[in-house]
Amino acid sequence: MKKLKMMLVLLFAALAGYGQIVMPDDTIKNQTNEQGLKQGYWEEMVGRAKTIGTYVDNKKHGTWIFYHPNDVIQSIQTYNMGKKEGLFVEIDNRGYYTSEVYYKNDALHGPTRTFDRGSRLILEENYRNGLQQGLRKAYYNTGQLQEESFFDKGLKDGSSKWYTQDGNLIAEYNYRQGEFEGIQKTFYDDGALMTEETYSHNLRQGPFREYYQDGTLKTEGDYDNNLKLGIWKEYNPDGTLAGQVKFRKGVEK
Repeated sequence: MKKLKMMLVLLFAALAGYGQIVMPDDTIKNQTNEQGLKQGYWEEMVGRAKTIGTYVDNKKHGTWIFYHPNDVIQSIQTYNMGKKEGLFVEIDNRGYYTSEVYYKNDALHGPTRTFDRGSRLILEENYRNGLQQGLRKAYYNTGQLQEESFFDKGLKDGSSKWYTQDGNLIAEYNYRQGEFEGIQKTFYDDGALMTEETYSHNLRQGPFREYYQDGTLKTEGDYDNNLKLGIWKEYNPDGTLAGQVKFRKGVEK
């Protein structure tokens, strides 16, 4: 509970930079002007859930607070003349953080964080003008890193690494503008290399290698535009040749 209280103190301090939480006298609320536009402080009900905040010319402005039916805060949001601006947080009905995001001119902009039901961090992302940008990290519910990837303008771009719950690397992919590009690798749970292949524009292109867990070569061959090409060889665990097949445009010859 102390952690939650401290989190809320820090949260309200952060919100101060985006719009003050208005606490007027109860008698000054739910007002409209001559044109029927909502103005000033409002308290609204959606079913049994309350929402409070301020309007300027019928547009949300400043900090808005949304409550669960049990009066626990559900969300704190900031607006600038009807557009999302600044920090948005979501809280479950037990009082635990579930998400924290930033907006700029009504689009996601800046770091975002997502939490599980115990407020444990499970996802970190970054956005720029509504598109995912930069580093993304996903976590197991133990806190161990699960995925580490990079984005550019909403598409995976660069390295993408995946880990087991024990922290061992199980896959290392490379992307260019959302497509597989370059060398792609998978690993056994102990970290030993399992497969290695090359992609170009999201298609397998060039050599493919698969290994036994002890590092002995298991399979080798080549791809051309995602189709098997030439001689493909299979090996026994002792390294001796088990067999080979010839392919042309993906068809066995």
